[in-house]
Amino acid sequence: MYIFCLILFVVQFLHDCIGLTISGKHGASLQEVPFGENVVLSCRSNDKDHIFEHWILDNNVIVGPRNEDFDNVKFNYEVLSGNLIIRAVSQRDEGFYTCVSRAVRGEDRKVEKIQVLVAQDWENVYEHDYNINLIRILIILIMLVLLVIGGYVVYKMWRERYMYPNYLEQEDDDEGIFKAPSTSGMSSPSSSRRIVLCSNSPNPLTNNLNGTDFKSILEKSNE
Repeated sequence: MYIFCLILFVVQFLHDCIGLTISGKHGASLQEVPFGENVVLSCRSNDKDHIFEHWILDNNVIVGPRNEDFDNVKFNYEVLSGNLIIRAVSQRDEGFYTCVSRAVRGEDRKVEKIQVLVAQDWENVYEHDYNINLIRILIILIMLVLLVIGGYVVYKMWRERYMYPNYLEQEDDDEGIFKAPSTSGMSSPSSSRRIVLCSNSPNPLTNNLNGTDFKSILEKSNE
């Protein structure tokens, strides 16, 4: 597609610069027209020996003085030159346009065809293409769903961490108690507290020895 557009661009450039005429299918001259613009097709059969009679469109619609039953908003023609005017060219306007002129003397007819190609405005196509717009909508919906899920997860984490901190600390303590390793060679905290309490309690035997006066006992024994 890009190569085809490049070829059309080169052809149009040569046509504008040096007036090159390109032959299309069925001996028709090829003319590329910009999308969305008003275009004028020259009636090549109109010359000094022939007078413009009418145009035949690709759908066999006749545009000319003898037939006014056509879309005059879309198409118009010049009586003297026979040029055909196409307004707001779209992709549907591609095709063959035939200009018919009759001889000044006699009943001869001269026919010239023009093959029209519409140069796509890709930005406009991508902007209005149904499939591309559908993909854009799906991407937006997926992003919204992901944002909602992410927001819910963040809110849940915040609520559990900051609205119920005591409950979480208690759970952490309980998990620490249950996960603490227990061995037979190590004493429990309660037994260690008992040992400390026993060591700090007064010994009756020690108190009696501390309160005995050995000096008075020796003096009495000497008497």
